[in-house]
Amino acid sequence: MCKKVKPIAILLVGMVLIAAGLQCSSNQKGKIQVTTTSQKALTDFLNGRDLMERLHFQEAYSHFLKAAREDTSFALAYVYASITAPNTSILLNNLNRAVKLSEQVSEGERLLILGVEAGITGAMAKQQEYFQQLVNLYPGDERSHDFLGTNYFSQQDYNLAIGEYRRATEINPDYSPPYNQLGYSHKYLKNYNEAEEAFRQYIKLIPEDPNPYDSYAELLMKMGKFQASIESYRKALKVDPTFINSYIGIATNLNFLQKHEEARSELIGAMEKTSTEEQKRALLFAEAVSYQDEGKYEAALEVLDKSYRITASINDTLHMADILNAMGRIYLQAGKTDEAFSKYTQSIELIKPAALPPEIIKLHKRFYLLILAHIDLAESKIREAQQKADLLNDSTVLAENRFQSWNYHQLLGSIALHEKNYDKAIGEYQRSNLQNPYNLYRIAIAYLAKKDMGKAREFAEKAAYDNTFNSMEYAFIRKKASDLYEKFKNRQ
Repeated sequence: MCKKVKPIAILLVGMVLIAAGLQCSSNQKGKIQVTTTSQKALTDFLNGRDLMERLHFQEAYSHFLKAAREDTSFALAYVYASITAPNTSILLNNLNRAVKLSEQVSEGERLLILGVEAGITGAMAKQQEYFQQLVNLYPGDERSHDFLGTNYFSQQDYNLAIGEYRRATEINPDYSPPYNQLGYSHKYLKNYNEAEEAFRQYIKLIPEDPNPYDSYAELLMKMGKFQASIESYRKALKVDPTFINSYIGIATNLNFLQKHEEARSELIGAMEKTSTEEQKRALLFAEAVSYQDEGKYEAALEVLDKSYRITASINDTLHMADILNAMGRIYLQAGKTDEAFSKYTQSIELIKPAALPPEIIKLHKRFYLLILAHIDLAESKIREAQQKADLLNDSTVLAENRFQSWNYHQLLGSIALHEKNYDKAIGEYQRSNLQNPYNLYRIAIAYLAKKDMGKAREFAEKAAYDNTFNSMEYAFIRKKASDLYEKFKNRQ
């Protein structure tokens, strides 16, 4: 499992600690400091850090919570509790405490806290600045490089990420997290030999943990080795039968093998292993993806409705909004624009009164405007879609948040495609998120429209065999892209 799977897990990195306050830990020159007044709090923090670095979020959170209760001024305990929090409300409460305490701690801790806050509010360029300053202050701390590398990774600057991860492993060859992210970085660059080498080293360092086998399984999936991938996921589950991500990985492979009922059976069986609402939600989303991949969108909607009711029972507003957005996306793909509009509107109405940072609310409002533009295009209202695109053209936001920039250029590409300006459409799509296989399919369609069959075939193949882990976007187009590619093959 990649760090970014969890909503804020792009921030999942630990630190070597120097205790200030009562000096309850030995100093380590050149490493990021920690400020606490309690030896017990420090011990809980260290235990939580170790668990978090191995992606045991639930157990890690309990340790960070204990540390914060032991020392209510322990800023890093709060920020790490926010990273591993089980829901949005708890995340924000802990983050706010950490930010308020950030002026009372060392400069390294302050930069770390502000970097986490920037990431959660979508200010990825600002987060990069904070983490670069952290590396400048602590060039000999493997974890500072891991933080910066993960920021690059989240923005798909994989070569820059690789440089930071390699530096982290040079400083401490026994520090395991960078090997995981090195594997994923090389995977996305299609450097499969290097990715395999990194994952094998990851397995070697922590063979009693499930995640190394899980991550290697995802590489095998990407390479189209579905049975071997399933076997590696089974190894992860042999280590830890409650490692939910591996059940989802097995189901994804089974979808690709056209064994959709078997995939959903795997997910339903895994539900007995869950201990949190978040895990249940993840399994239900995977079940919805399986139905959509099979072309059964109504069944997918029923599963998401069940997930929504579970999430509403704990009043997790942000995730409720996310589920409604997913339902709206399915309706939009099915050509049911009125139903799509209804779900997206319900989503944004949930966000308005919620106790969320204004930056997050602003991002959701921009997303709503983006979706309304896509609904306009589905109804052939090109002028209205362009008007909304003009409103989204905020240079400051697009520079600060690469995800917003990708979405904006994807919209411009779709507008150009509807206007039959195929060269412009291709250019705009090339500036969107190319790790999204749907955009690869959009490029294939644009090339097909301009009768460039060679390029259309190339991108249809890329989209069809992207083998993306548990992706609704991929489920929307996998069969379409495969059918298109097969038509090209049959013409040869």
